[in-house]
Amino acid sequence: GLNHVAFTVRDIHEVFGGGMHISRCGWDTQLGPGRHPVSSAYFWYFKNPAGALVEYYADEDQLTADWQPREFEPGPTVFAEWAIDGGLDGNTRRQKGVGPADGKFLTDKK
Repeated sequence: GLNHVAFTVRDIHEVFGGGMHISRCGWDTQLGPGRHPVSSAYFWYFKNPAGALVEYYADEDQLTADWQPREFEPGPTVFAEWAIDGGLDGNTRRQKGVGPADGKFLTDKK
């Protein structure tokens, strides 16, 4: 059967804005918002009433002549570099007193 249908939107703001709207319309979040490490795309997956998933995404990488393939080991960090399980709701707020991240990220090139 159909796994999912993906809709590309202009930017992360539309991923979040559209995701909040779809959530308010009663669609449950499967996973998101988050970011795929393979494509660098921001995403939000929803369970739709027909049973398949719907994905909003933006800011995916584009292949150029300089593109080089990379190896990825199967695992949870291959699908999502970061993600929020269950989506955002009207009570979600920015954390206060959290400093900037340091260290290496999954997307850092060697």
